[in-house]
Parts: sequence; C-alpha cells; structure tokens
Amino acid sequence: MQVSRCVIVIAPPPVDEARWDNRTDARAREYGAVAAKVAAAAAATAPAGSVLFVDTHALMTQAPAPYTGDAPAGPFDPAVHPHWHAYLSDGLHLSPAGNALLARA
Repeated sequence: MQVSRCVIVIAPPPVDEARWDNRTDARAREYGAVAAKVAAAAAATAPAGSVLFVDTHALMTQAPAPYTGDAPAGPFDPAVHPHWHAYLSDGLHLSPAGNALLARA
C-alpha cells in the first residue's frame, strides 16, 4: 500500500491588535505572503497536489459570520464582515469556528 503525502502551508490568521500589543495584522499579512511564495516554490518541484496553501487571513476576513458552509464573500470590509473575531479564541489563535473554517478550506 502506497501512502501519499501532502504538505499544507497555512498562512497566519488576522490579528486582533487590540488584544495583542506585540503583534500586528500587517506583519501577519507579510508572513502570509512569504508562506504563499514558499508553498508555490515547493509545489513547482513536488508531485501535483502534494503541496497546498491555505490563506486563513483571507478566509476569515472574507467569510460571513460564523462559518456555516457558505462560500466566502467578497473582499474584506469590516462594515460588512465584522465577525472575523469569532474565528479567533483570543485574538490570535483559532477558535472552534476558526478550526471548522480551516478544515473546510
């Protein structure tokens, strides 16, 4: 029996800067951009489908309030999608809703 392997590169989620004074959302987005480049480079030399990239920042800031299985909506607008905080347990780490969103990505 052959076991297939897959590498999943996950970009960091948004950061609630009001709760984390030593972290910034801009820095999380920068880290995510680098993670995307690393995943793309790895995918270029790996078997097809064996390297996946998940941008949790985009998922959480584009999804409607708490994930119900609907596809993410358009670009992030805090007035339209103010619920991204529900995907974080403490402003940085995933909540159960955040884990569910990630699992469905």
